Amino acid sequence: MKSQNECQQKTFDQDNEKLEPQDLEVEQSDTKRTQQNKIKLKMNINQDNQILYYQDGEAIRIEEFRPNQIQQDVLKYLEQVKFLFWHGKYGQNGKKTGYWYASWNGSVLNSIGGYYEEGQKHGRWNQLFKNYHNSNKIYEIGEYCYNRKIGYWKYMLNDNLIGGGQYDDRGHEFKVGKWIELDDGYNQQKQVTYDGEYSNGKKVGIWNIWFDYNRIKNNIGVGAYDRGVRNGYCIELSDGFNSQSQLIYQGVYQNGKRAGRWDIKFMDQQIGGGLYDQEGNGKKIGLWIDFSDGFRSDSQITYIGEYKQGKKVGPKNSGGGLYEQENEVKNGKWIDFSNGFDYGSQVIYNGYYLNGKKVGRWVIHYKDISIGGGLYDQEGQGVKIGNWIDFSDEYKWNSQVIYVGEYKHGKKVGRWEIQFRKSDEREFKKIGVGQYDEFGQEVKIGQWIDIDGNYSDDSQVTYHGEYKNGKKVGRWDFWFNNNDLEKGRKHIGGVSYDESGQGVKTGQWIDISQDFANYFQLTQNGEYKQGKKVGKWDIWYKEETDNWGVFDMDLDFQDIGFKNNRIKKENKIIGGGQYDKQNQGFKAGLWIDLGDQFKNMNRYYIKENILMEKRLVSGKY
Repeated sequence: MKSQNECQQKTFDQDNEKLEPQDLEVEQSDTKRTQQNKIKLKMNINQDNQILYYQDGEAIRIEEFRPNQIQQDVLKYLEQVKFLFWHGKYGQNGKKTGYWYASWNGSVLNSIGGYYEEGQKHGRWNQLFKNYHNSNKIYEIGEYCYNRKIGYWKYMLNDNLIGGGQYDDRGHEFKVGKWIELDDGYNQQKQVTYDGEYSNGKKVGIWNIWFDYNRIKNNIGVGAYDRGVRNGYCIELSDGFNSQSQLIYQGVYQNGKRAGRWDIKFMDQQIGGGLYDQEGNGKKIGLWIDFSDGFRSDSQITYIGEYKQGKKVGPKNSGGGLYEQENEVKNGKWIDFSNGFDYGSQVIYNGYYLNGKKVGRWVIHYKDISIGGGLYDQEGQGVKIGNWIDFSDEYKWNSQVIYVGEYKHGKKVGRWEIQFRKSDEREFKKIGVGQYDEFGQEVKIGQWIDIDGNYSDDSQVTYHGEYKNGKKVGRWDFWFNNNDLEKGRKHIGGVSYDESGQGVKTGQWIDISQDFANYFQLTQNGEYKQGKKVGKWDIWYKEETDNWGVFDMDLDFQDIGFKNNRIKKENKIIGGGQYDKQNQGFKAGLWIDLGDQFKNMNRYYIKENILMEKRLVSGKY
């Protein structure tokens, strides 16, 4: 192993920086829409020297703040914020030292980890890929020399090699030679890799883009580099590219800037594009046909309008409104689309902008019917005030959840109700309720009946318990409305948190899976001690399916035929095992675990049934 001087130890300017209170934007995988959603979190440091991450008033992560905390430790994906923790020791100087390992939702990730020296990674490491999550278990293996990668590094998925390449051995962290790189958003729906060559850390020559779709690897893009600068003809992918959103851009680069005509294609068909200036500034000019980031078969939103020197000007078609001539600022009456707008989630916002900020009354429509909205301040700060009916980020035909309550200076305060209506109903019904603090901190307090983002016709799960300053404390119970609010609910599990408000899991747990639904009732039963799983844990599974009848075809999914009795299967143990006796959260001995394929097979079965029902209605197979 190289000495510290040999590999030119990296010094971080951030070593003594403190993490200031801030708003964060993290990504969340939306497997139903095959896209990444942006989720807003708040991060604070409290008087007890703790870092807290808040989502909608709930503290979803609590960790100790240390003076040598550096910016690179800030997490960028929601599942990582909730479930990923690193464990190890700190030296007398407060810096990480010795072996560190990772846990995920209370269980240690086997073989993931490595050594620190003076707060810097050194030696062989097995670490998680940047967007690691439950259904995207990618890790990378290689060697560090005082926080800089050296030698050969490889990317692994399910123990299969999917990419990698060489870093220089002098500690500059320059990539050299042939590489297969993963797209930053690499996942099951976006198996995109880039292969080409590096010279002294800069891309050179031809680089190809590959897309693995239905187990067939296709060459879908190409570009040429001259010492890291793009030049010549190029085919590249949209940021949101995936199996359902195959949007690509074709055109020419001049000295790293787009120039001349660029075309936009979807599934090999040209659908838009426009011109870039010829002066080498890479600015859009003239009439353009642009597309939303989530453009796909069921969400084909186009934007038609004019650019001057790279800025939008004048009126914009497809919803839209008016941009100021000089500074690309929205003004006047606008129609905005929700981030998840598609055929099953036709949510739009209608109101006024003043100098780029929302003002006055804004109305929320679903399928052209007004069912929500509220006021923004008139001072041009763009903050919500007064009584509001808000929509959930996941609002769609089978997940119609709204929130009713009050804002002060853009913060939720006082009592808020959660309401829901099934896809075949007209009226919203209360399913949850609770309080936010009155001091503008926007944290949940007191007794709550709460839900998560998966609440839908088929997954009506509520959580009953107490918050203290946004932290769950004491006993929390899970109740399941088995697809019928009128027939009541049944108790399906429960968990306990420490009473001190540290958010530490403790005692006996019956925990439900993230995908819990009528047709996929998966739970895990066992014990937590100080936030770590201990002893015997069992995995239980129960399936309930409906032999559905015939539906109409306007995607309102109204039942116009018959529906047979529900098919129920016994709740039984299908897996599990033991955790180590030292209470470290390590799995020990014989285990029966469930892979991702278990879930996928069940989802596929349900989806296939629905597809067949629609085909039968239309008379086509």
